[in-house]
Amino acid sequence: MSTTVVNEESFSDVTCIKASPEVLYRAWTDNAGLEGWMADEVGVDARVDGRYILRWPSPDGEFSARGKYLELVPGKRIVQTLESWGPEGRIE
Repeated sequence: MSTTVVNEESFSDVTCIKASPEVLYRAWTDNAGLEGWMADEVGVDARVDGRYILRWPSPDGEFSARGKYLELVPGKRIVQTLESWGPEGRIE
């Protein structure tokens, strides 16, 4: 199940995945966890105010996403910002 809510000031996406909260938390906050399934290249500084970057090289140019961790509660909650870029520039 996946639910997405978008308004003028925020974006929320809820997806149900058959895995423990601890496994999912590690997958979203660890370089090795993100690399391969989420992006080809990653950089993660998993702490409040820490930053992350995800990169997907392609024949048309690089796609990337980056942001900052706003809230981290191990095994329970991740709140982060997100900005995306593609070969044509920023993706809104």
